[in-house]
Amino acid sequence: MGKDIDDTRTRIGVEGLDEEQRKKLFRNFIDHGGKVEKSSIDRGTFVRPSPGVPAGKKAPPGTHLPRSRTAAPAESTPKKKRGKNVFASVRIAIRGRFLKVWGVGAKNLNERFVADVKSRIKDAIIDIDLITTSMLHGSSSAAREILSSSAGEHSLLYECIVRLSDIYDEVSWSDFERLVSTRRIPKASAISLMKELFKKLYILGQYRHACTLSILKGIEIQKKHRKITPEDAARLYGGVRSRIDILFDTFLPQLHVLLLRIDGRYLALYSQKLDDFLELGVSDRIGYITRRERKKRAEALKKVKERMREAPSRPVQDEREEIKVPKHVERGLPIIEEALHTFEREHVSESEANDRNFSLLERNDKMYRTLALLEQFDSQYSLVLTTSKIVYNIDFVEQKKVDIKEELNHAYILFNEARTEAMSYLEAVRGTTRAQDDKRLTEYQRSNLLEKLQKKRLMISRNSRNRVAAVMKRTEEVLSTVITDYSSDKRLLQNPEERLRFDPNIDGFKKLESKRTIEAIVETFLYASTFAFLLRYGQLSGGGMFIEKEEQADEEQ
Repeated sequence: MGKDIDDTRTRIGVEGLDEEQRKKLFRNFIDHGGKVEKSSIDRGTFVRPSPGVPAGKKAPPGTHLPRSRTAAPAESTPKKKRGKNVFASVRIAIRGRFLKVWGVGAKNLNERFVADVKSRIKDAIIDIDLITTSMLHGSSSAAREILSSSAGEHSLLYECIVRLSDIYDEVSWSDFERLVSTRRIPKASAISLMKELFKKLYILGQYRHACTLSILKGIEIQKKHRKITPEDAARLYGGVRSRIDILFDTFLPQLHVLLLRIDGRYLALYSQKLDDFLELGVSDRIGYITRRERKKRAEALKKVKERMREAPSRPVQDEREEIKVPKHVERGLPIIEEALHTFEREHVSESEANDRNFSLLERNDKMYRTLALLEQFDSQYSLVLTTSKIVYNIDFVEQKKVDIKEELNHAYILFNEARTEAMSYLEAVRGTTRAQDDKRLTEYQRSNLLEKLQKKRLMISRNSRNRVAAVMKRTEEVLSTVITDYSSDKRLLQNPEERLRFDPNIDGFKKLESKRTIEAIVETFLYASTFAFLLRYGQLSGGGMFIEKEEQADEEQ
């Protein structure tokens, strides 16, 4: 364009005119009707038409973009950016095709992917949710044991279980399932829903093996503490690994590529850019929940210690008076007193050679009465826990199996373990007696040895009484379930009115002879509940080994 203007000037002779002649020529041009248009554009620049303005039409004011002739073409930068986006789109399309998220052309979701979301993947997520939730909540909960085991090599045990139980949300999953069921690629409006679901999996993705081991360890703890049966534990063991594989080997990468397709960028798994895109915070880092729980426990312990320091010291008797004795415990007190009297009659002539020599114990020793009541429960009432003469039905309450027979058998096993531990107290007493009579010991040696044996006796007394109390409380709870059901639904006990019969030559004398089944269960319940109350709140509770004199005086009166 500039070269044409120069040629025109040469042809009409403008280049050869001096300044005065040019002015004269310009005045003649004006006098004959010529007009001059004013322009604010400097010489040497040109106007680039605004995008979208048709040729021959004036652009709106302020839309002209003056640029230098030597400036780079305006299209160069956008072309480079579009090339990068195209590369990312191709990569996402290929990866999604490889993962079977969509078919050829990446226009619609793969039918198999949609079907998996509705069946295989959904089942895996729900199963993991049910397993982990049962570990943390409900009657099968072992949360306290799992938390206490979260140390050392199992430091992530509790955290992984908590985060796994948080993956499934019924509302969010239903929204996601409806979203993919159309087989259309989700729009940008769905990105927040998918980000939230993906983030829960993404946080655990690098710890998938720890997740598997955590669930297996949790099942083992539930089984150990009798929260689930060995059969249920064996069934759960088999499916855990396959469900974890579906979540982290299949669904996680599929959800990742689908999320990239919506966003339009390729962000590699476990990269800083993806972390920033998901807006991961401190609470999303593995270890946060573990540290939080440790902090809570430390604060709770600190508060307990502060309350103990601030609480005014009060006599033990005053504290007991504040505890209201339940009515069923009052009903059970005569049964307990009769059992103690029976024990006294049966063991008054016990010889020194007998392994269970209760005559070594002082009558005000808490373990004397604890062992006496254990002996009476074992001989007269434990048969309610084991006999086949009482028949129970298996019931299901809120989709949970209720097997009273199995629970009572388990309670009897715990009873025997607690009784064996309590009997070890007699050996500690015998050791004290031997140390007192040993003439080979100096006074200094005897004093040190007796002090050690006294500490051992105190520890055995406290631990065994606590354990017996727990067993009696468990027995009370199971029998209470039977009694409550008998008063309402009558679904658990098959033969409540049948009278119990025992062979005296085989079973010996039994207090429950000829009593109706439901009467035997009620009496055993009263014995267990009253025994547990005395061990936890009554004369057999506390850290000392002996019953206070005030309590003994009250009983004698």
